Amino acid sequence: MKAWNPIHKIDENDVITNGCEKFNLLEACQLINQLQEELTLLKPQPDTELKPIEKTPDEIINHLKNRIGSMMFDSKYRKNEVLYEPISYDEYVNAIIHLYKLAEQDSGGSYYAAQVLLSLYNGDAFHVDLARVACNLDVDHLNSALIAIKGRGQLMTEPHNVINNGDDYFEQLWRQCESLHVRERYKSFYKGR
Repeated sequence: MKAWNPIHKIDENDVITNGCEKFNLLEACQLINQLQEELTLLKPQPDTELKPIEKTPDEIINHLKNRIGSMMFDSKYRKNEVLYEPISYDEYVNAIIHLYKLAEQDSGGSYYAAQVLLSLYNGDAFHVDLARVACNLDVDHLNSALIAIKGRGQLMTEPHNVINNGDDYFEQLWRQCESLHVRERYKSFYKGR
């Protein structure tokens, strides 16, 4: 894919306006080029049955609009550039798959991986105990959880929408972890109040 270049040379002083907010045009061009590179590198994972969804051109355009909108929002509220590390689509997909594989297992970490995934899937129905997630996941899975959380916000894409048959996988995880649903988790807490 050919890199997107505007008609005139852009420097860091060029801005576009969103109402009263200014937005750096150079950042937008760099983001468009980065997304084009990501699209050319997007390949399904052959060694797992959980596979990324191949995006249609319309979905790619919507994704690009969401990322630019997110950048405009971030430019207003972001105070420190060092704290903002963009998450690529591939990183997000790999984190979701990595956590889902752990959530399917029968281990202590699977409980916390499921909490993260289900909360990203439906935050009203599933809450995450972040202290326990941080203390009970190994370093690799904790990093995947952090990437998944950041990716959900930055890419504005729900986790079940990045893997093939994602609705089925997440409905299965929901049924498997029904005890994590807020109505079940807090039942004993509210009993007798």
